[in-house]
Amino acid sequence: MLKSEIKKLYIYKHWCETSHTSTMLCVTHDSGKSDNLVYLYDWEKFSRIFINTGK
Repeated sequence: MLKSEIKKLYIYKHWCETSHTSTMLCVTHDSGKSDNLVYLYDWEKFSRIFINTGK
């Protein structure tokens, strides 16, 4: 999941607060713009916790 896509979600602020230990890969788009790729395992783990607890 691209971090730039997560920024569009209303839970972005919460994700930033809880994801400080998530693994991310720096990527460069064809346009030359840099972004971070959040590993699927970390994104799914965050999503499960958020859905089950609301936080």
